Amino acid sequence: MVENYTFIGWCGLDGETVGKLHIFYSIDKAFRNKGYATQCAEKLLSYAFDVAQVPFVNGGCDKNNIASYRVMEKIGMIKDCYDENGDPLFFISKEMYQEISNNTNCL
Repeated sequence: MVENYTFIGWCGLDGETVGKLHIFYSIDKAFRNKGYATQCAEKLLSYAFDVAQVPFVNGGCDKNNIASYRVMEKIGMIKDCYDENGDPLFFISKEMYQEISNNTNCL
C-alpha cells in the first residue's frame, strides 16, 4: 500500500513443506522498479525466521523474470537448482539470514 491506500500487489509465505516456507510476491506493473518487492521480501524473511522460526525459506521465479531473480539475490537467497522448466529455485537458511542481518542494515 502506498500513501493513498492504492493496492499495488500482494506477497506472502506458503507452507508447502513442513519446516520450510515458500516466498512469493507480485507487484502491479505501474509500481515495479521502485523497491516494493524487495521491501516485501525482506519483511517476509524476517517473519519466517524471527516469528515462524523455520530453518529454511524457498523461492523461485520464471527464468525470464530478471527483476524477481534480482530481488531474491538482494535479500540473500542463493540459487540452488532449476525446476523442470528451467526456472531458477532459490533458498536461504536461518543461519544465512542471521549472518546477513548482522553484517548489514539491508534486512
